Amino acid sequence: MIAEEAEAKITRRLFTVEEYHQMAEAGILYEDDRIELIHGEILQLPPIGKLHASLCESMHD
Repeated sequence: MIAEEAEAKITRRLFTVEEYHQMAEAGILYEDDRIELIHGEILQLPPIGKLHASLCESMHD
């Protein structure tokens, strides 16, 4: 019984696009952060790989 009482329910807090932009304006999120807002969740993206980086660089030249 005690174990059942100790269980905590975890819920996700989803964000709106407006809240996401407000976090950036407040300095919580930074322009160079590798994050995206997808379906209300702020997801951290993996680092850009060497191939991706070289393709991006060649497109900007």
